[in-house]
This record gives sequence, C-alpha cells and structure tokens, in this order.
Amino acid sequence: DLNRYEALWTLDQLLRIVEGNAYELTLEPLDDDESRGVEFEIKVADGTVEYWSVKRQTTEAAGWTIPILCANDECGRAILRDLLGHVEGDQAHRAVFASTMSASEFEELRQYSSSKESLEARLGHSAKLDGRFRNYILPLCGDNWEKAREFLQRTRTHAADERQLRERVNLGIRKLFYAVDSLPLDVVAVRGVLHELLLDSIHRKIDRKLVLDTLAEHSVRLRDWRSEE
Repeated sequence: DLNRYEALWTLDQLLRIVEGNAYELTLEPLDDDESRGVEFEIKVADGTVEYWSVKRQTTEAAGWTIPILCANDECGRAILRDLLGHVEGDQAHRAVFASTMSASEFEELRQYSSSKESLEARLGHSAKLDGRFRNYILPLCGDNWEKAREFLQRTRTHAADERQLRERVNLGIRKLFYAVDSLPLDVVAVRGVLHELLLDSIHRKIDRKLVLDTLAEHSVRLRDWRSEE
C-alpha cells in the first residue's frame, strides 16, 4: 500500500504523463532488479527511464547527509547503492531521490559534476565535501572517478513537504481537467480516482490513455486550452 507522501509524488508523475512530458509509469515493478529500492519507474519523453526512491524523512536533524544515504538499513540495503544499481544498468537510466528533507550535500556535489575539473575545484574548496566524496561516493563506485561523476550527473534530488506537494498536485489537476457536468471540479475526488487507479495497477504499466479513460468514467475530461482562448 502507498503512504500518502509516496502517493502524492506518484500522482505528480501521472500528471506529467498527461502533460506529455513522460509516457508510462510502473508502480512497484514486478522484476526484482527493476524494483530494488524504488517506489516506481517512469519512462520519459526523451527516452530516459527514471527510477524514483521516495522517503518521507530521516530522523537525523541534519537531513539526508551522504553518510545516511550510504548507510545500510536492517536489510543491508543503502539508498545510494540501490540507485547506483539502476543508473549503471543502462546509459538511458536516471535516478531520483525525493523526500520532505533535502539531500543538500549530494545535490551540491551533483551541481559541480559537469566536468572532472569543476568537481575537483569544488572539492578543493570544501574539506567536508571532499571527505564525503572520497569516503562515500567514490568507494560506492569502485574508486572510479568517472563512474562517480557520472552517477552524480545522472541522479536528481527533490525536496517538498506533504503540504507543498499536495498543493502542486491540486494545481496540476485544476490546470489539466474539467468536470463535464459544468460543476466546479472536485480536486479531492479526482485525486481519489487517480489514487485508486494506482492501487489497481500496481506492477502494471500506466499510460496517458489509461489515466484519461479512467477519469472519463468519472465525468472528468482533459481541458483543451486552445478552445478556451
């Protein structure tokens, strides 16, 4: 079962499919390799496949530091190790980590990963970041600098609390859909329909047609902004 926070991120990505920026989402893929450490995968319009790891929060006040992201859980699994496994499987794969709390250390390393020179220059100005990279990211990648830099480049992080995320999803629903009976659109009801679609489609691919057909059964249709201009 999806918790509310995971569900909101998944709904946010369903709206991305409706907008045409992605075309297929699978919640909890059946294949063990595909599902390891992630809540869902989404195929993006540019041909890449994103693997999303969604964690509500960490108990540490400092947020998602690199040591926490690399720490083994009770099953011997680590967030970044699982994401690396998805990224290194194919050049078209990308990893995404989303939480209520930021992963600022990882994100800062990522922002300087466009070239080896840029990354080395940033590490040279921060002993803490240099230690995080050399003691955690580099060993994770077999002490291969280029592999570590590529992992940073192909991984994204997002931070949003439940309220912010709910407002974002609600806004997306209002922008994309209307009620055919001319009554005000019930955003909470639309969220509920989409949530049921997710639960009914666990392990199966969800595409734009399935989303729109499901909403049409509940008298909700896609807006045509051209006709409203």
